[in-house]
Amino acid sequence: MYMKILKKLAFFTCLPMMTLLYNCHSSNEQTDDSKDSSELVNIDLKQASQIIFSLPAPVDIASALVDHPDSKFNRDILNPSENMAKYTTNRSIALNIGIYSTDLSYAGFFEQKQITHDYLVVTKKMAENIGIINSIDEESLKKLISPNIDKVAMQKIISESFMNTDAYLMENGRSEIMTMILIGGWIEAQYLATNLTKSSLTENPELVQRIMEQGLTLELMLNFFAQDMKNEQINSLKKDLTEIKNSYDKLNQEMSPKNYTDFCTIIKKVRTSYTA
Repeated sequence: MYMKILKKLAFFTCLPMMTLLYNCHSSNEQTDDSKDSSELVNIDLKQASQIIFSLPAPVDIASALVDHPDSKFNRDILNPSENMAKYTTNRSIALNIGIYSTDLSYAGFFEQKQITHDYLVVTKKMAENIGIINSIDEESLKKLISPNIDKVAMQKIISESFMNTDAYLMENGRSEIMTMILIGGWIEAQYLATNLTKSSLTENPELVQRIMEQGLTLELMLNFFAQDMKNEQINSLKKDLTEIKNSYDKLNQEMSPKNYTDFCTIIKKVRTSYTA
């Protein structure tokens, strides 16, 4: 399963949300699909658009978050579902659909049925608020809190919901919404990951290394956003990603406790600005 997912992620912008934490439990194998930085960063706009609409399912993200022997569910690091009422613009709704999608997948992997159900209801309502219909049906929502449902069935429902959203946006040419969902999900994955390391280089060195590998994906996203200069909502996020990129650069120059703590602080600041 590891190799199948890794091969898929070599081509998808959602690489960070999966590989970020997933590989902390897998081997150091390399796939033939790996691309060097220059090849990926020079991707053209058409290719980038295709990548935006080829996101792996949230269930895969959840697998990445928890597939480690020391992982335990921590509700406190999730974005509270009651925050939904604060998100009224397309930008804030899309970003937090991405954030909540990562959160509900994380909860689902731990078979937190009620939390998963509640977060999926939230994402459904938010999606409808920006014109995304049929992301999930009521019957599937009921199944999530059924006493007989298991983890595999929960993951399937979560995946189908996200794929429905992805398909709807692709069919209706709304790449800017999917891009913002992508950013929100990526930031949340980074936020959860840095929390798992407790902002320390020594708490989980393997996970820190996985976090560092996401600098490549960040370059890919920045390259795509640089080409999308006409969309102000997208461009407004470029500053955040650039600040994270600068922090990555400092870490690449010197992997010091201070630089890593500063990086974690920036991730938290950006995430907080999206969820506040």
